[in-house]
Amino acid sequence: DGRKEIIVFPDEGFARSPRGVFVYDSRTLKLKWKYEVGPAISVYPIILRADRTGQKNILFATSAPCNGNKANGTDDYHSAVFLLNSHGKCLWKKKFGGKFTRVESHYLDINGDGLKQVLLIIFKKFAGHSKPSIEIINPVTGQPLVHRDFPYANPFAWSFGIYQLDRKPDREFVISNITGQIIILNSHFEKIREKKLSISIGNLYSSGDLDGDGLDEILAKANDSYYWLGKDLKIHAKTPWPFLPHLHFVHSPQVFHAHNQMPCLALFPSENGNGRLVRLVRNPGYFTSVYGRWLLFVSLVLLFLGLTGRVISLERKSRFAANLLEKGIGFRQNPVLLLNSRGEIFQTNFKAKELLGLPENFRRFSPTEFSGKWRPFRKFLQTLPMAEPIRQEIRFTESESGQKFRAVAEPVFRPGKRRPYWLVFLLNLSAESRLESAEAWAAMAQRIAHDIKNPLTSILLTQQRLQMEYKRQDPERAKLYEPYTQRIMNRIESLRRMTRQFMKFVDVEKINPQPTDVNAFIREFLSSGIIEWPRDIQLVYKWGTNLPAIRVDQEQLQILLENLISNAINAMPEGGTITISTSLAPNLQFNSHEERPRDYIAIEILDTGKGIPPNLREKLFRPFATGTHLGTGLGLTIVKKIVDDHRGHIEIESEEGIGTSVIVYLPVA
Repeated sequence: DGRKEIIVFPDEGFARSPRGVFVYDSRTLKLKWKYEVGPAISVYPIILRADRTGQKNILFATSAPCNGNKANGTDDYHSAVFLLNSHGKCLWKKKFGGKFTRVESHYLDINGDGLKQVLLIIFKKFAGHSKPSIEIINPVTGQPLVHRDFPYANPFAWSFGIYQLDRKPDREFVISNITGQIIILNSHFEKIREKKLSISIGNLYSSGDLDGDGLDEILAKANDSYYWLGKDLKIHAKTPWPFLPHLHFVHSPQVFHAHNQMPCLALFPSENGNGRLVRLVRNPGYFTSVYGRWLLFVSLVLLFLGLTGRVISLERKSRFAANLLEKGIGFRQNPVLLLNSRGEIFQTNFKAKELLGLPENFRRFSPTEFSGKWRPFRKFLQTLPMAEPIRQEIRFTESESGQKFRAVAEPVFRPGKRRPYWLVFLLNLSAESRLESAEAWAAMAQRIAHDIKNPLTSILLTQQRLQMEYKRQDPERAKLYEPYTQRIMNRIESLRRMTRQFMKFVDVEKINPQPTDVNAFIREFLSSGIIEWPRDIQLVYKWGTNLPAIRVDQEQLQILLENLISNAINAMPEGGTITISTSLAPNLQFNSHEERPRDYIAIEILDTGKGIPPNLREKLFRPFATGTHLGTGLGLTIVKKIVDDHRGHIEIESEEGIGTSVIVYLPVA
C-alpha cells in the first residue's frame, strides 16, 4: 500500500508464550495483524512472492520443542512450515516433522534457471529417532517437488551447507556427520561425490571464495581445528584450534577482498567479542616436512630419467640424420633443400646452391629472398610450415629460361619437435631430361621383355607336351597332374602380366584427352568382356545423375579401370560385392598450391575383400609393392601416373577384414 511495515517474529522458549508473526504500522507502531503458531520459529522467515498477484508473502519454518504451546490449530509437538499473505491469512501450512524436530528454510535459485525455490532441511534437534532429510517444495501449494532421506545412525550430529563448487549455474549441497562421512549432492539431490574423512565433523559453513578461484570452499569445524575443503573433498588448508580459540561465526562467514591480496575470512570469538580476519597462506615448510624423506629418492629417479632421456635423444638424432641420408641418396644428382619447422632453408647440396643462386656459406636463408623468377617455388616453400605433414608437390615454370620443374617436399619428423622438417627435391622436367629418362626406362623394358620371352616359350611348350603325354598314357591319373600344370600356367600368366604392365608404365607418349561421358564409358567398358567376372562376385552400380563431361585419354582411363577392378577381384578370393559409383564433387581443392577450387567427377570402386595390410598402405603407389603372389606391383603405380597426368587426385581407404575403397577424382572439362 506504499507504507512499510515492521514485521516481528517473537520466539519464546516457554509454553504459552507468543510465537508467530506480528505486523506493525511503521509510523504509528500500531498492530495491524498477527498470526500466532504453536511451534517455535527456527530461523529467519522468508519474504517472497509465491503467486502472480504481485503481493508479498511470508514463509517461515518452525521447530517442535514439545513444551505444550498451541495456537491456530497447531502445537509444538510437530514442526511445520507456514505461508501467509500480506494480510495475515494463512495460505497453507504443512507438517514436515514430528517431536523434537527442526525445519530450516532457504529461498534461492537452486538449479540455475533464474527462478528461486524453497529448500527445507528437516532434522532432529533435541531427541527422537526420525531420519534427517531435505526437500524442495512448491511455494504456492507447499507440495514437495524433490525429497531425499539420509540413513544416519545419529540424526542429531549431522550438518548441511549450500555451495557454488563449480562453474555451472546450479548449486551443490554438502552433508556430513560426526563419523567423518561427507557427501556432495547436485540440485536434484543426486550424489556427486562421497568420501570418508579421518576427522569428526561438527559443523559445516559456506565460507565463500577464499583462494581467489571464484568458487566456494567448504569450511568444516572438526576435532580441534578448522578445515577448508574443495569440491574434490580433499583438505586444502587447516587452522589449529589454539590459534583461533572458541571461535564462532556471526550468521555466516563474511569474506572480504582487498586489492591484489587473497580474500580474508572474518571470524569472531565468543568470549570478548573481538573480531579477527584470517587469510589462507602457503606453509613454506610444508613440502619439506611432509615429503622430505622422498626428496632424495625423487632426485635420484629424476637424474636417472634425465640421463636416459639424453641417451634416447642422441639415438633419435642419429636416426634422424640416417633418415635424411636415406631419403637424399636417390636424389643426390638433383637439387635438395632442407627446411626447418619455421620454413627457413638451413642445409642444401651443391646442385641447389648452383641452381637457386644461394650464398656459399649461409646459415639460415629465407625463401622470401629468392629472385622473382622463382616466385611459384618461393610460394610453395612458404606454405610448407603450415601444410599437412604429408607429401606435397608442385609443378612450375621458371620465368626466365622457361624450364619446367617439379618440386617434391617430404616431411621428416625430428625428435622433440611438433612440426616436421621438410626435405625438398627439385626435379627438372625439361624435354631433354624427360626424354633421357623415358629412353632409359624403355631400353630397360625392352631388355626385360627380351629376356623373359625365350623362357616363357620354352616353359609353355614343355607344359603342353606334358599335358599331351599324361593324358594319352594314363587318362585316369590325369586329374592328379592337372594342379601342377595349372601352377605352371599361372606363373607364365604372371610373367606375361608383369611384362605388359611394365611396358605401360614406361610408355612416354603424351595423353590424348577427349570429352567423355563417365557413366556411358564405364558401362561400355564393363560390357566389353575385358574383365572376367567370377561367379561368386556381385556387381552393384550407383550412377550419378546429370554429370558433366570430363576430358580424359579414354585408353588410359580403360587401363585405370582394369587395374582397379582387377585388384578388387583379387582381394575377394572367396567372393563378395564390388560397388562402382560416380558422383559430382564440386568446389574441391586437393593441393594448397592450386590457384582456386574446382569441380571433379568422383569414381569410387568399393570391395568387400580382405583389405590392405598396414605395412603396405604407405607404399601403395611405389613400383613393385604388392600384397599378393598374383600381383606385379605396378598396377597402382600406373593408376597414380594416369591420375597425375590428368591433374586429378586419388584416395584409398582400407580396413583388414572389411574391404577397400578407391576414389579417383578427375577434373570436369
